Amino acid sequence: MFEVDRKYLYKQFPSHLFNGFYNQLESVNSCMIIKDENGNEAMEKYEARIIIGKLPVKDINIRNILNGIGNTEMGIDSGIDQSIYFFDPLTDKGFHMYDDRGCYVWSNSADKIRDIYINRNNWIVDYHRPEIDKYFNK
Repeated sequence: MFEVDRKYLYKQFPSHLFNGFYNQLESVNSCMIIKDENGNEAMEKYEARIIIGKLPVKDINIRNILNGIGNTEMGIDSGIDQSIYFFDPLTDKGFHMYDDRGCYVWSNSADKIRDIYINRNNWIVDYHRPEIDKYFNK
């Protein structure tokens, strides 16, 4: 069975910069509702490592990260199964590749990502198209 090297992702950043990132275990919501011992509904929680760092894109091995995310789904070595989000504070854009089939791109304004919507429109899957189109066809 294919096993992911959990440290592969960390190797895609210069270690002297990565060591300065926020890096803590935190209790996070799983988005699943459970019942506690008293029968009350509560959000299920689990421990997750949260790592946050700020650095220029030139200092990140983006190609290895994106290939690693795609590799995981296909069972290919050098896989990355962690959830990774990229944010650009200068342009207010965000990016998250969830697996080899796709990604999410977002911003606080549709106009900031309109060029992506126009140039990569054929990448939008049909079942998401109505939801996405409503932001750009006002």
